[in-house]
Order: sequence, then structure tokens, then C-alpha cells
Amino acid sequence: MPQQISATQIRLRKLGTRCLLILAFWTLLGLSFACQNYFASIASENPIAWRRALKSALSDWYLMGALFYPTLWVSRRFQVTRPTQWRRILVHLVCGAVFSIVHLALYVLVRAIVYPEDKFAFVESFGFWFVRRFHGNIFYYLTFVVVGHALSYYRQLRERELRAAELEARLSQAQLQALKMQLQPHFLFNTLNTISEMVHEDPAAADRMITALSDLLRSTLDNTGRQHVPLKQELEFLRRYLQIEQTRLGERLAVDLVISPETLDALVPNLILQPIVENAIRHGIAPYAKAGRVTIESRRQDDVLELRVRDTGPGLADLSLQEVGKGIGLANTETRLQQLYGPQFTLRLTTGSEGGVSVCLAIPFQTDGQTQNAPGYEPNPGPRGGR
Repeated sequence: MPQQISATQIRLRKLGTRCLLILAFWTLLGLSFACQNYFASIASENPIAWRRALKSALSDWYLMGALFYPTLWVSRRFQVTRPTQWRRILVHLVCGAVFSIVHLALYVLVRAIVYPEDKFAFVESFGFWFVRRFHGNIFYYLTFVVVGHALSYYRQLRERELRAAELEARLSQAQLQALKMQLQPHFLFNTLNTISEMVHEDPAAADRMITALSDLLRSTLDNTGRQHVPLKQELEFLRRYLQIEQTRLGERLAVDLVISPETLDALVPNLILQPIVENAIRHGIAPYAKAGRVTIESRRQDDVLELRVRDTGPGLADLSLQEVGKGIGLANTETRLQQLYGPQFTLRLTTGSEGGVSVCLAIPFQTDGQTQNAPGYEPNPGPRGGR
């Protein structure tokens, strides 16, 4: 059984890797300056030992690295955002002088440890290096401040981008939820109107429709807040809806399901098929006395899920495409798809040579394990219980 790695161990490993990278960076700078000093001494015909040049450069840059992080804190604390912030500029000049003096004092002390063979006199050694390095150290300090400002600006930019992305995601989620909430009462009112028409003509059929509507509403409440559901769950919801329509239309409505088994677990937008099927029944079946058929198909084409709803009505001869799509159903569907998939979807309405309207919907093929980060994705909360 493989050993589980705790979150603390992962954080410690990341911290260790980061420390090694930081050490490698300052070591690389020290090696670079050691080489420069070594070859410069040879060129000036006053050669020094490579080991001495290496120890001198590494001790210098390790001290610079140790002082770099306090400098970052000062840089963030007194960030200069405008050239006229003279007080903050003055603070950095004073801190630069302090930085230089502290570095020189530490450098002298470290040299006493690194070169025990040399005669050590702190005051004389500090004065020697002060003359040669004081202004150069202030330059290093200001360079570190510039780096600190750049890192702060980058972090602020990333935070603004993350906040903007979060706000955009929340806005999209709110828009999707509003669209779905618009669709649910639209369907409910249509169904209640149908029941009210049948309650006096056929009370038994109206009773069956009320029972089917109860099941349908219970299914809808179980999925409140979810934007994606498996296709098999969407088809179960559609089956309950079609029971209501077949009760209303009787033998005038026949339904065929041609569903590829490999598509049953594919995720689709919640309530995506019902408005399309409702349009097919409303425009292709209900207005006519003769029997009609609605066919619902699904298939997978590589990484694309294709859903198709076809009816055997007269087609678009007397009804334009704009008239079919201007209502809540298809207009809502297209807007939701745009919010969920951006350009990664197609929604086409076509009419056949022998009549009938076909609505073809193509979306990315995704399953529950592939959409943990998908827009609008919500894990299945399970059935909702009550007391």
C-alpha cells in the first residue's frame, strides 16, 4: 500500500525546494563575481588564489541575499507610487545608508572568520571597505527596492486578475441561474394551463397529469442549483415531461429515443432538452389533427456530444426560423449554452425536404470526472429529504 503524503509534508517539500532555489541563485551570483575577480587579478598581474576569490565572493553575496528579504519588506511598506512622494524616497535613502553600513560591518566580521590567517582589526578593516563599498551598497539597496516594487506590482496584478475572474464567474453563475429560473415557471405555467383545460373534459387524464407534474417538480427541486447533469438524468426528466404531453395529445404524439449507450454518462446542461422538445411538440405536433412523431437522438463524435430533436410536422414553410427561436425556450437555450461553453457549441435549426424541423445541439463531451472546474458545475447533492 503506497504511503500517504500529508499536506504538511507537501508544504515542507515545497518550502525546501524554494530554499534550495534561493540558495542556488545567490551561489550563482557569487560564482560569477568570483570568476570576474579571479581573472581581473590575473589581468592586472596581481593574481589571487581561486579559493580566496571564491570565499570572498560567496560570503559577500550570501550576506546580500540575507539582507535582500528585509529590503523587500521595507520596499512593500514604503512603496513609491509617484515621483513626488519625497518622504518615502527619503526613507529609502536613509534605509539604503543603513543597509550599506550593516552589510559592511557583517562583511568585515565574516572575513575575519573566512580568513583566519589575516590580521583582524575591525575599525581599520571597516574604514577600508567603507571607502570602497558604501555608495555601491546603496546602489544595490535601490536595485533591491526596484525588484521589490516589481514583485509587488506583479502580485497586485495577479490579485486583480483573480478577483476579476472570480467576479466574472459569479456573474456567469448568476446569469445561468436566472435563465434556468426563467425556464422553470415558463414550463410550469404551460403545464398548469393544459391541466386546467382537461380537468372538466377528462378528469382522469387531468389527475394523471397532476401526478406526473408532481414527480416532475420533485425532480426539478432535487437539481436546483445544478447547471450540469448526466444525460441519463436529463432523459429521465424528459420522460416525465413527455408523459404529461402524451396524456394531453393522446395518440397524436409518438416519441422515439435513439440514445447511444456511451453518451448516458455525458454531462449536459440541466433542462437543456425540455424546451427544444416543447418547441417541437408546440409547433410540429399540437396544432395538427394528424399524428406526429418526435425523435430524440444522442451520439458521440470524438470529443463532441451531439443531441438532436426531430419532429414530423410541416417544417418551417409557414413559420420562419426567427419566429420559432424568439420565444423563451430556444432563446434561453442558446444564451445558456453561450454562457457555459463560449464558442465551443453549435445550435442549428434545419428543415427537411419532406417537412419537419431538426434541432441539432453539439457541445464538448464531458463526464463527471472531467468537469470539476467547468463553469457552472455543481457536484450532485443527492436527493433532498424532508420531515
